[in-house]
Amino acid sequence: MSRTEDIKPAEFPSLSWKPEEIATSLVKLYEYVTNQAERAREWYFRKRSRKRIAGYTFRLCAIIVAVIGGIIPILGGIFEENRVPGINPGWATVALTIAGLLIAVDKLGGFTSGWVRYIRTGQELSQMEEAFRFQWENGKIKRQSSDPTTEQAEEAIFQCKTFLLGINEVVRKETDLWAAEFHKALTEIEATKLTH
Repeated sequence: MSRTEDIKPAEFPSLSWKPEEIATSLVKLYEYVTNQAERAREWYFRKRSRKRIAGYTFRLCAIIVAVIGGIIPILGGIFEENRVPGINPGWATVALTIAGLLIAVDKLGGFTSGWVRYIRTGQELSQMEEAFRFQWENGKIKRQSSDPTTEQAEEAIFQCKTFLLGINEVVRKETDLWAAEFHKALTEIEATKLTH
C-alpha cells in the first residue's frame, strides 16, 4: 500500500471447496483476512505520526504566540517613553488572533484529535488481529489430525468473516468520528463568523 493510498480491500482470493482443496483454500482465506487487518492497522500507525507532528506544531505555535500576545503590553509598559508604549498594544491583539487561528486550523484539520483517534484505532485493530490469530491457531489444532471437514471449513469461514467485518466496523467508526469532528469544527467556524 502506498503512502497516499486509502484503505481499500485487496482482491478476494480464488477458492475451491472440493474436499482435497479445502485446506489450501482455508490458508488462502486466512492470509487474505490477516493481510486486510495488517493493511488497516499499518495505515493507522503510519498516518498517526503526521497527525502528531502537525497537531504538536500548531498547538505549540499557538501557545508561543499567545504568550507573546500576553507579554506585549508588559513590554510596551517597560519601554514606555513620554507615556507612549514602546510596543503598540494592538500587536497583542494580532498575536492572540494568530494563536486562535492556529488552534482553529488544528481543529479543522483534526490533527491533534486525529492523532489520538489513530492511536486508539490502531491499538484496537492490533488487539482484534491477535485475538483472531489465537482463535485460528486453536482451530488448526482441531483440523490437524485429518483433512478439514465441511463443518470445520464452515466454522473457519465464519471466523474469517466475523473478523473481517469487525475490522471494517472499527474503520467505519473511526471515519464517522472524523466526519462528526470535521462537521463540528465547520459549525464552530461558521458560528464565529456570524458573531463578528
